[in-house]
Amino acid sequence: MSVYENPVTVTPFPFKANQEITIRFDATKAFPGNTSGLKGSDKVYLHSGVILGNAISSSLTNIVGNLKDDGVGQMTKVSDDIWEIKLVPNQYFKTNVGQEISQIGMWFRNGDNTNQGFGFKNKLVYYNVLSSLPIVYISPAGFSADNEITVVFNAREGNRELVGAQKVYMHSGVSTLNNTSPEASAWSKVVGNWGKDDGVGLMTKVPGETDKWQIKLKPKTISIWHPAIFHIDICGI
Repeated sequence: MSVYENPVTVTPFPFKANQEITIRFDATKAFPGNTSGLKGSDKVYLHSGVILGNAISSSLTNIVGNLKDDGVGQMTKVSDDIWEIKLVPNQYFKTNVGQEISQIGMWFRNGDNTNQGFGFKNKLVYYNVLSSLPIVYISPAGFSADNEITVVFNAREGNRELVGAQKVYMHSGVSTLNNTSPEASAWSKVVGNWGKDDGVGLMTKVPGETDKWQIKLKPKTISIWHPAIFHIDICGI
């Protein structure tokens, strides 16, 4: 019986799509597919792609690599069987403005693609990418108590405990005083029944997105006073 060790490390980790990362590949730990593997190779290439945050499929897109000895995705040898490549994910995979990368998937090959390296049981190696959006954002950014606003919760930010949740609730309220020490001391007119699945504050999934939730409301419906501070807590089921 052997113990599997991931052949790939990413530094820093966790990371966002706009950060430079170093991907290190250890050929001695990789599964070889139906080849002789990459131990002792004179060249190693990274063949990789991404899963976008709004993907409806688990197939990789924005693939970088041509299965040729053309320098695209070529790694640098650090020591025997240890290879590295530095990249900034959103630049390397040429994502469009507004597109978020949720995962990077990768495997490895030699120059002519006769030998290969994979993760556990010859599967691709995946790494999660942190969201570049804030945990909560409101549209429009500037609003009054009479404006309808959209509150969006990004579960892929923060402690990520609600990633994959089936239901998400917003527990919210307003402060009628401009009090900042602390802000919550004047919190009033609360909407939400903590711990209950009763529909009060229930959010809906953002269309075409994963792990993003939204709710539309007018702050004045929470309070008959003009809110100085709008306070939000999020819980999930």
